[in-house]
Amino acid sequence: MLQAATGPRKRNADQEKALVNLIHQLGEGWTALYIHLSKISKAKRNENIVFALQMFEGFIRPYEGHFLIMKNGDWVFVYRDIRASEIRAAVAKLRQLFADDPLYYSEEKYEAAFATWYHLDRERTEFTRLAEMLLAERMIDPTPPPPDPVPVTADDRLRRKASELVSLGRIVDAIERSDLSSVLRRQPVCFLEPGARPRDLFEEVYFSIPDLEALLRRGPLITEDVWGFQNITRALDIKLLTLLAPMCRSTDQPNISINLNVASVLAPEFVAFDRAIGSASKRAIAVELQFTDVFADVGAFLFARSFLGERGYAIVLDGVTDTNLPFVDRKRIGADLVKIRWSPTLTEERFQREFASFVSGDEVSQVVLCRCDGPEAVELGTELGIRLFQGRHISALMAPPAAEPPFLASLRGAGAMAEA
Repeated sequence: MLQAATGPRKRNADQEKALVNLIHQLGEGWTALYIHLSKISKAKRNENIVFALQMFEGFIRPYEGHFLIMKNGDWVFVYRDIRASEIRAAVAKLRQLFADDPLYYSEEKYEAAFATWYHLDRERTEFTRLAEMLLAERMIDPTPPPPDPVPVTADDRLRRKASELVSLGRIVDAIERSDLSSVLRRQPVCFLEPGARPRDLFEEVYFSIPDLEALLRRGPLITEDVWGFQNITRALDIKLLTLLAPMCRSTDQPNISINLNVASVLAPEFVAFDRAIGSASKRAIAVELQFTDVFADVGAFLFARSFLGERGYAIVLDGVTDTNLPFVDRKRIGADLVKIRWSPTLTEERFQREFASFVSGDEVSQVVLCRCDGPEAVELGTELGIRLFQGRHISALMAPPAAEPPFLASLRGAGAMAEA
């Protein structure tokens, strides 16, 4: 199984020394992969490094190997018993994350420069020389390691963490106690044919975070503390389900989508929501799951997908961008719809090539282009064959709601009509 001199997220000054020591301890059959992330521009590296690390760690975790991060930002993975085609495919996906970096196009033979393999049975001397050079650079580098953030004592850190937990608890408690119906918002997903006004197919129901912050008289709820923000969104998920349950029992409920955490789908509160509404209501509801949440625990997502599909809910994969599109395995994900976020980079040839390989034939009908705040998004989407759009620009062009049969129920087909 995967090992590291220290946790890969917590580098220390001994990574280069650990690498040198490791080389002398390894027997036969090992390969070293050296990934030259220091070649990537700092801005692009900072933008994607967390996702890149999650993706690569997810790939290498089942295998026997040692993962180290050098001071210069380069990665080293020493492994054995991994098929060359599998590890090269993982590196290709990793490299694709930095595809719009200037070096990607300007440097000749960039693919070779991005990653170098050393077969230690015959190239141990070369790799040892590289490791010793990295250690020497570390030892002569006059740059001191970054200081610990203040407060520096263990007691101060403990008090700060306790204060953060108290603040988090107050926010979650305020969410649970407050009437949030006034900050509930809707935004339609529409079908748009060239020359026609958009036709409403379903509406995403969500809480407006700025309005919620004002209502609770709090500062920003979106925080760099991922664990804390997940707890806040989980509390919001439960509140949303509570508010929607009475409406979803109505026989004339419109088609809606709700954005939930995977953990929320598997929680008792969603089971209670599911039991409180009828089968017809479930066929009018889509559950949107974020790409990053799905990627964090694919196993949990697959279980949630089965749970939702058996009960007739449509499933939407949200949060897909031009950067992470190459990592979306359509067959494995199995979502009824995929939402791709508009950005100006979608106009680049690179994205359009990736999109063409992502969908084929009628599959483009399962793509929603969202965050369309201007006509340029619609123009691009139309060129790509997309007909489903969401965003402020689309809302301003609204036509009357679509007639029955319900759009979401049609996504899952006749098999979704049965009550689980």
